[in-house]
Order: sequence, then structure tokens, then C-alpha cells
Amino acid sequence: LIRTQDMEHFDVIIYLDCTIDEAKNRVVRRDRSGALADVFDFSMFKIVGDAAFEMLAGDDMRIEKSAVRIKIRPPGGYRDLETLKARLKEKGIDVTGYSKEELLFIYCFGKPDSGLMPYAKLGAYNPEILQGAYGALAKSVTRKFRT
Repeated sequence: LIRTQDMEHFDVIIYLDCTIDEAKNRVVRRDRSGALADVFDFSMFKIVGDAAFEMLAGDDMRIEKSAVRIKIRPPGGYRDLETLKARLKEKGIDVTGYSKEELLFIYCFGKPDSGLMPYAKLGAYNPEILQGAYGALAKSVTRKFRT
């Protein structure tokens, strides 16, 4: 939510700052589709998530020996979008007309983007698909020559 939503509606933000491997393992264990662990670039999720959490005003409280990080809305609010815009403006970047997520992509990767497609590893299953297609084609050709 931090990368796309207005955080001012929340009193407390809880961020699970786990390793990329742990995030993948959580997806596989919860599994709506374990393929998500292969299809999405979790390092990009981590970079954007870390940056989004960093933009939130407030004390960064960590639970010892845990991936849990917490920020409580300070007086004046989180001001994450304002902080993000200010940091980009300091670098001479025009922030006009961009969504929060697009601004985070500019901050992290130098160009605007949004949604899930930028995180997708297109072609993640190409070798398996091509191997399956090749196997099916080879079987089909073999049958034709037998008859």
C-alpha cells in the first residue's frame, strides 16, 4: 500500500522488511500461485518498498530480531508524498503530473512506471514453455512419419 496509497488515513504503518528470499518463501507458503515467486522481480519490490517506507515521516521503530518496522503517524502527518517530491526536485526532476508510484519509480530507477507489469520478469517461463512446445512438436512429427 505504501507505494500507491495516501498514508495519511493510517495511524500506524507496519512494514515487513524481510529479505528477498523470505518474501518469495512467504508467497510460496501462502500460495495463491507459487509462480508469483518466479514471475515477479522481488528485488524491485524491495527497492520500491524500502524507498516508500523511508519517505514516511516519523520514528522508525524496529522489533528486535524481527523484520517488523513500524511508524506511527507524527503530528503533521507522514508527508511521504511531499518528502518524495522534495527529494526529486532537489535532483532537478520535474514532478508535475506523476502519481506517487510513478515518482517512486523515478526516484528508484530514473523513469516513471506503475502497476505490476514493471515488476514482471517477462519470459520467466520461456525455457519451460519452449521445451514443452518442442516436445509436443517432436511427438507430433514422429507420429506423422510413422503413419
